[in-house]
Amino acid sequence: MMTLRARPLRVALDKTVSHSRAEIVYVLSTLLDIAGYAAHFSWAPENDASSEHPVDIYYGPRTTFPAHLTIGSVPWAFASAPEREASSARTAGDIDHLDFAGAGASAGSGHRFENDVVFASYWLLTGARETTWPRSRWDDLRGEGSVLVSRGLLRRAPVSRYGMHIRRRFESLGIEPLPWPWETSPATAAVSFTHDVDYPQIIRWIEVPRTLLRGKPRHAWGIARGTQHFWRFGDWVEFERRFGARPTFFFMARRGSLRRFATGTPDAFYDVRDREFSELFTELKDAGAEIGLHASFHAFRSADMLRNERERIESVAQVKVTGNRHHYWHLDPEDPNETLRHHELAGFTYDSSLGLEYYPGWRRGICHPFRPFHPGQRRAVDTVQVPPAWMDDHFDRRRSVNDISDPDGTAKELLDTARTLAGTCVVDYHARGMNADFYPRYGPWLARFAEREMTRGVHFATAAELADAYRERVRTLSAAGCDDTLGSAPRVNAASPRVRISALTPADIDGVASLHTELFGDAEFYGTSIALLGREFLARGLYSLMLDSASLHCDVARVADRVVGFTVYATNKDAAFGKLIRDHPARFIRALAIGLVKNPATLGALLGNVRYLGGERLDFLDGVEGWWIVAGVHPDARTRDFEKKHGARIAHAFVERMESVMQAAGCRSWYGVTRAENAPINALLQRFGAHEVGLRSMADVTLRYRVKRFDVPSG
Repeated sequence: MMTLRARPLRVALDKTVSHSRAEIVYVLSTLLDIAGYAAHFSWAPENDASSEHPVDIYYGPRTTFPAHLTIGSVPWAFASAPEREASSARTAGDIDHLDFAGAGASAGSGHRFENDVVFASYWLLTGARETTWPRSRWDDLRGEGSVLVSRGLLRRAPVSRYGMHIRRRFESLGIEPLPWPWETSPATAAVSFTHDVDYPQIIRWIEVPRTLLRGKPRHAWGIARGTQHFWRFGDWVEFERRFGARPTFFFMARRGSLRRFATGTPDAFYDVRDREFSELFTELKDAGAEIGLHASFHAFRSADMLRNERERIESVAQVKVTGNRHHYWHLDPEDPNETLRHHELAGFTYDSSLGLEYYPGWRRGICHPFRPFHPGQRRAVDTVQVPPAWMDDHFDRRRSVNDISDPDGTAKELLDTARTLAGTCVVDYHARGMNADFYPRYGPWLARFAEREMTRGVHFATAAELADAYRERVRTLSAAGCDDTLGSAPRVNAASPRVRISALTPADIDGVASLHTELFGDAEFYGTSIALLGREFLARGLYSLMLDSASLHCDVARVADRVVGFTVYATNKDAAFGKLIRDHPARFIRALAIGLVKNPATLGALLGNVRYLGGERLDFLDGVEGWWIVAGVHPDARTRDFEKKHGARIAHAFVERMESVMQAAGCRSWYGVTRAENAPINALLQRFGAHEVGLRSMADVTLRYRVKRFDVPSG
């Protein structure tokens, strides 16, 4: 592990911004990762900070709070970012200021940002407005109406600039940052050559007539004779070896066809299981090249598709595949961040798909590796993003859209940005691009540019090496920092750092299923509880499927490695379980069959839960969107001694986190059901402002239905 020479920076958050605590801590942590500092987060005191523990960074609305650096906050919750468009952008010095209507501004100086760079960074890092951009038939984003394109911000990496501004501020105070691994004189930036393998084999019956129609009979004759080809892997290896670099190749695992291409699925036509690819993989491994996945056009739809494609490449190449890039940069057009979460579920260490088909530059405003944020789950995704800077077509066929008149100057601008900010410059050139006759502005152009501009001030690495370097850096910084705001918004006594509450991960599934069965598996008391189907069904037929659900959520409480609580809720009560089964019918049926074979008596539990597939249809639930389905806390974690020792009330923290996720998803209300005699849970719901709306009797049990509406003040 790297060694820190400086103490963590003390970061104070004003209590007025507690509604966006998760988003703010994520952004400030990302900025400090860029700068090279660990962070100690805490809530700012009501009065001036104690002189005994001065604050390094203050974030909030106060203008006179004593701190080495202050950042004024916007007056709204970060969850509203998708509704807000940056109306303009101004550059002052090295900082790009994004202007949002109603944000206001404050006088900038060496120790105060002119406006809220934390919200601006969140807006950029989450691609808040990407889903509103026009798209081509292949879902390529057109961003001419955004300040990111019109003001050239994609090429300036404003988020990275904010981070380096913070570095310079604290360096001036004598606080030494942790440098990036590639900041070794004379190098100040990292460069990675990456290659999408789309069309490595010329299909003669397609290319001969197409080349003739383009008026190139000599090339057509070469294709017909076999002297013209796109199998240029060796050329790339030799080119990069001259610089001491090694390439990263992304191969497709799903074979396409001309028919599927014509009907809207433009996957490549080759099959990696063919013998020539087996031989190629051996050659590339011997050359030290990295092999990754080039996910198929529709692979964004599920983590299972991504995982299956990754495993196919691993099987035929006999390597561990850690990285991915989507074909056509094709993330989910309706929710790109959900695709980034799928990378985590599919087991990727990194992804490098946050590029744009028409515009060079850094799509999310950051030229450093980073962990993206999932707004729906209000957490950082574990899979690292290695952001690309430009691809071959930006300086060739896409110039009709991006109006780049000087490819050399634009590429140098991007490389200089990375140098200035100690960032990365990841370039993407298709494997066939070393054919100079077909693509003179691809590989041959890059070779000339690299000889002129990349022989100084850069460090070469594969994409995986960049991701690994970032993860090691973050481990070092995180180990030295702490967060006293975690789970402790002022209104609720929530979980402390010793009790970790987070969204369900694959590692949690068995522990949650076991606890669910332990707490609710008593048929005498819980009747038709789904827990009667057994731990294995819960693990394989419910919780493992929920990892891929956009509307069904599970949060888990852990103490060290022990699961002590879980809660399940839906942001769309009418679609949650039905959609889960429709998305994964085979896995659900298999798990259900195993459960019934092992214990046929549980058939009643299955039938008793069928009514929930489409949500409950009760008059007093009309218009209610969210559903708090179940929560369980181990008896040991409900005691006064536990709460005193850990400073945590898990049930409170669960409800608070659930409400944050629901509001971020646009839910305006939710409901929960309790037994009439369950006084603690009824009291909890009342404290959170959930009012009783109806009663229902089932098998001699009286159930209370309570509804919470976010636009009604809590009682």
